[in-house]
Amino acid sequence: MPTAPTLELRRYSRLKNLRERAERQGAALQFWARTASLAVISCFFSSISR
Repeated sequence: MPTAPTLELRRYSRLKNLRERAERQGAALQFWARTASLAVISCFFSSISR
């Protein structure tokens, strides 16, 4: 008969999932921040070059 996961294993699994989700959200935020900053910089350079 299989044993139920202990509290420690469930806690570890939950924290691992939370950390992985936070890393994905951080990567998405970095992507959008870089994209926005590149767009602003390109608009700035295109406006001063006219």
